[in-house]
Amino acid sequence: MSLTRTSPVVHILLCHSPDAPGAKTANGWSERQLAADVNGCLFGRLTTHKITVWQHEQDLLARRIRILKKAMSVSPNQIAVEVHFNSFPDPKTRGFMTLGRATSVHSMRLATCIHDQIQIIRPDAPDLGVCGCSKDRRFVGTPQEFKQTRLALLEDVPQWVCIPEPATLSNPDDTKWVLKFDNRRRLGYAIATGILEFIDTLTLEV
Repeated sequence: MSLTRTSPVVHILLCHSPDAPGAKTANGWSERQLAADVNGCLFGRLTTHKITVWQHEQDLLARRIRILKKAMSVSPNQIAVEVHFNSFPDPKTRGFMTLGRATSVHSMRLATCIHDQIQIIRPDAPDLGVCGCSKDRRFVGTPQEFKQTRLALLEDVPQWVCIPEPATLSNPDDTKWVLKFDNRRRLGYAIATGILEFIDTLTLEV
C-alpha cells in the first residue's frame, strides 16, 4: 500500500441519531449533543491546517458506511473519527479509552496518536487504554463489554477508523468535567492534534 501525506481527507462522524441520542447525563445532556460540540471544535482545528474535512450526520449506520465506501474514490489517504462517551452500570467506573481496528496497523496508530493527546488533557482520569477491536477479538485490551454498533463501524468502514471515548457519562466526576464547554473544546483540539500527528507519520511504503 502506498501512503503519502498528499490530500488527506478526514471524515468526522456524529454519533447516534436525534431519535436515539445515546447515553445521557443525569441532567439530560445526550451523548450526541456533547459529541457535536467536540466535532465542531475538531472541524475548526483541522481546517485551519488545510485538511480536507467532511462532516457526516446520517442517522443510519448502513447509509453512513455506504457513503464512506464511495468516498474512497477521492483519495486513498482517508481517516474516519466518531466521538462517543461511555456509560457503565457501575457509576464509580470512569475514565477514557480509544478504539481502533485491530486488523489495521494504521487504524491502531491513529488511535494511539489520539489517545496520547486525550491523556495530556485528562491526566487525573483513569486511562482505560487503546483497544483493538475485530470480529474475532471484540474488545482487546479491556474487560468492558463491546457494543455492536462500534464493532460494525470499525469493521465495515474502509478508512483508517478510530472511536475516541474520552469520558464516562455514567460517572458524576467525568460528567462534571465534560459538561464544561471549555473541556469539550479542548477535546476537539486534542483529537485534531492526534490526527495531525498521525498524518505526519505517513511515509511511502512499498
